[in-house]
Amino acid sequence: MKIKLILSCLLLTFLFGASSFAQVAGLPDGYHLLKLEAGLIYEGELVGGNFNGEGKLSYHDGTIYKGNWVDNMQQGKGQLYYANGNHYTGKFKADMRHGKGTMRWEESGKVYEGSFVEDHIAGKGTMTYKDGRIYKGEFLAGKFHGKGTMLYPDGKKEAGAWEKGKLVSAK
Repeated sequence: MKIKLILSCLLLTFLFGASSFAQVAGLPDGYHLLKLEAGLIYEGELVGGNFNGEGKLSYHDGTIYKGNWVDNMQQGKGQLYYANGNHYTGKFKADMRHGKGTMRWEESGKVYEGSFVEDHIAGKGTMTYKDGRIYKGEFLAGKFHGKGTMLYPDGKKEAGAWEKGKLVSAK
């Protein structure tokens, strides 16, 4: 328990600066609206001086996280709205996209639905492109990797084994 408290203190100090941590640590449990250093704004539950429960963190660049917090980390279900218009909805673990989720890229119109591992597209999923192409299959580090099928709007289909985004063995 003591080590966990020390790690939480170090994380808050790293994220928000020592004076912000002192500000947060002294507050009672409950709902708070906090203006922190570096232009950060947290609105949500504090328990034991940590972000715990539902909360919203707004970053100075316009990025916003809304969702569940556990000991100052994005954990469980949440939504991340990036300043550039991209949007992620799904599971988080230790401040990273992890588990099932959906990522939408504003500029390209691309949408991915599937697994994330430590903030990377990995595992099974579906990538849909603005031009109508759809890839269904396995991913690694954000690229088609493993068994998968690319469907084209004209009905053409490429199926087989993929490596680093390229079809290497057709079915």
